[in-house]
Amino acid sequence: MENQEGKDEGKNEMICQHEENTGINEIICQVKEDTGTNEEENSRKNNIICQENEDAGRNEIICQEKFKNSQAMSFDSRIDEADRCSVFADDLVVKHQQNPHMIPTICKEETHETIIHILAREGKLEMMKDICDEEKTRSKKDLKENLLRTLKIKDNFEQTPLLASFRVHNQEETKETTQEYLLKKIVEYDDDILERETIGQMNKTNDSVLTELFRNRDIHAEAIKIYFEIFARYNEKKRSHSKGFYDLVLQILRENSLKLNSTLMGQLIYEIKDASTSFFKAENKIFSHKGRDGLNILMRLATDTIDDALRELLANTNTYRLITHSVLQERDKQDQTLLAILEVNRTIMTESIPAILKKEYGCHLFNMSRTEECFAKQLESSVTTEHILKDLNNLEEKIPLT
Repeated sequence: MENQEGKDEGKNEMICQHEENTGINEIICQVKEDTGTNEEENSRKNNIICQENEDAGRNEIICQEKFKNSQAMSFDSRIDEADRCSVFADDLVVKHQQNPHMIPTICKEETHETIIHILAREGKLEMMKDICDEEKTRSKKDLKENLLRTLKIKDNFEQTPLLASFRVHNQEETKETTQEYLLKKIVEYDDDILERETIGQMNKTNDSVLTELFRNRDIHAEAIKIYFEIFARYNEKKRSHSKGFYDLVLQILRENSLKLNSTLMGQLIYEIKDASTSFFKAENKIFSHKGRDGLNILMRLATDTIDDALRELLANTNTYRLITHSVLQERDKQDQTLLAILEVNRTIMTESIPAILKKEYGCHLFNMSRTEECFAKQLESSVTTEHILKDLNNLEEKIPLT
């Protein structure tokens, strides 16, 4: 019996050992199964990474090939390519940073444009800023000298880079406009020739920086302030207040995208006064300058029958006191005074004539007989004199005596 019990115990041990081995084998199989799954997952991930690297490499090769062939492109195409290919964009910027003498180089012969012209026209302000960054150039002095030269260069449309910047179709969304940036550079450089070009240069359609700024006043509000800072500074340096004001108004009178009226004239006066409180002082004789035809700006407005703009000058608080009796007595090459020019178009100039009659009457201390005598000397025909005196008599009761 004892032998039988021993055998049974041996069998039980063997059974237990077998079961234990079976469990271990199951665990090993499960581990192998999990390991296989992980290996498959890792293999799949590796394939994805390889594909991504392959795509990136292919894109880089394409970009490099485009860069190698960039000289065969038109310059506009190369600028556009810079948006899509960072390799080309970086090289374009670095090349000009390290070689500032390249900036004034004409890079588009058919339009006579520099890289600054093209970047301004294409609205690539950030690329322009990088090229003009003094901290990244080899020589700050060379950069300034070459950029100064570039800002004076005109393309085939008679446009400096600043004037060309208004032709942009896709302006980048930046805190400052291209126009603000370039105008700030002009203020910084304080160069007389550049300032003169900025405030006076007109392109082939008779548009100027002034007309372009005021055509979109809301967009260019800050740039307008900087423009008039340059305008006032230049004319004060040159003591050319009268000529500067004459030329400024004349720009708008030319056939271009802007039309002069009383509102615009009022804004011009406001911006000048805001830029320089001393500009409209009496000693600057704002209305003394005459063009080749002998017309001052008042006569010019009367000749062109810009009635409300002339009335604004005659009534505006900043200019009214500058229109003295001697200014009203000035004559053009036809020996006509402002009043005589106005009388030719008296049916059209319905706002200006009452204003000038009031001014003349005040100059003669509201003495009717003296005013009539003065008018008689200015007007050629007795019929004309009669009409004017009739208008004056109608105004007499409305004119304050103080």
